[in-house]
Amino acid sequence: MRRPTLAGPGGRPEARSWGRPGTQAAGPGAAGRGPVRPGPPGAARMPSAAPEEAVPRGAWALWADVPAPARRELRGYYKDLRRRYGARTALERAALKILAELLFATATASAASAAASAKRSLGRGRRPSARQVNALLRRQGLQLGSLNQALPGGVAALVAGAAGPAPSIDDLAREVRARQAAREATP
Repeated sequence: MRRPTLAGPGGRPEARSWGRPGTQAAGPGAAGRGPVRPGPPGAARMPSAAPEEAVPRGAWALWADVPAPARRELRGYYKDLRRRYGARTALERAALKILAELLFATATASAASAAASAKRSLGRGRRPSARQVNALLRRQGLQLGSLNQALPGGVAALVAGAAGPAPSIDDLAREVRARQAAREATP
């Protein structure tokens, strides 16, 4: 059996690859741009994803030894922090890098404790012990305390960016009491 060749009619190579349909390059020099979105016949092919906002200068060298999914999340945190606080000096960039790593560690600890708690209460089969769940919850609390100290104004200031100032614990307690009183007052 003969293997297919890239040569088209007349012995000239065709401008397509033998990969999956829809992954051919858009034209000369288009290799390396990733999969393309198939469109109507004759239409120009477009890259499959809209271009993202550029990663800040110098961020590509950060976390090169970290696996790709974690690196992507770390760079996203760094990009958002840099947009929010700015970084003009090397010291500010180093502080933002540490803050991005702290955000990532806090998010990871929070996800792990939530998953373990859910598995313990609702799961079937192997479930984490109460000691493991407590350790994960303690780790989450420590991470959140560290993040709260590291952020200017604490976590509440970070969250309150678009929604205005975050309510205090006293405000929340007053609101809960008012709702409970209203619920008890209605027959």
